[in-house]
Amino acid sequence: MKLYDVVGTDKNLCFSPNVWKARLALNIKELKFETIPLRFDEIAPVIGPMIPKGKAATVPVLVDGDNVIHDSYEIVQYLEESYPATQRILFGSRAQDAFFNTWFALSFQRPMYQLTALDQLELLDEDQKEYIRRTRKEMIGMSLEELANYHPEAARESAQRSLEILAEFLSSFDYLAGDHPGWPDIVTAAHFTWVLRLNKATFQEIVLDDASPSIQNWWHNMQRYVY
Repeated sequence: MKLYDVVGTDKNLCFSPNVWKARLALNIKELKFETIPLRFDEIAPVIGPMIPKGKAATVPVLVDGDNVIHDSYEIVQYLEESYPATQRILFGSRAQDAFFNTWFALSFQRPMYQLTALDQLELLDEDQKEYIRRTRKEMIGMSLEELANYHPEAARESAQRSLEILAEFLSSFDYLAGDHPGWPDIVTAAHFTWVLRLNKATFQEIVLDDASPSIQNWWHNMQRYVY
């Protein structure tokens, strides 16, 4: 299997949370794969011809023989169906998984993107920095500097409130999916890893320093799949 990923100057450093969702699923299932690294400006010309016309050219993309699977959740579904003898990951309905994904994106990913908006640039080559600055300004309507300075304390508080909810749940269960890691664990661990790769100090301060023992224990258990 081949997994298409986006990288910066270090071709071995995976930081995309969406790609990490696929990587974690593959690692939990103990399936071997080869990573195909792409620069940001290589994604469209490489991925575009591989996926159905009209779909946005993004990563991750998994190639397994003649099968090409696009989008992290679709990849997980494919792995569940194609490799039934491996560790199960999806325990709820698609709607339940989509709800958690949406809630976590709004409550944790969005504020953390604001707080680490400038950190990603440090991982990129100079021409890729310009590409990210230009495309992200088109997407969000402001520069990365303006985003980073837009009420950062409110963003910090939002992210920490989401962690309080997770901590309350994890005080009763080993994983967010129950007895075994599942989609909510993959989503959360993918975003933890994303923040950690972008800024270790920010990760330590916001995620770990004030984290309850339940989150710390959960993160310790999930570390075995982060490789």
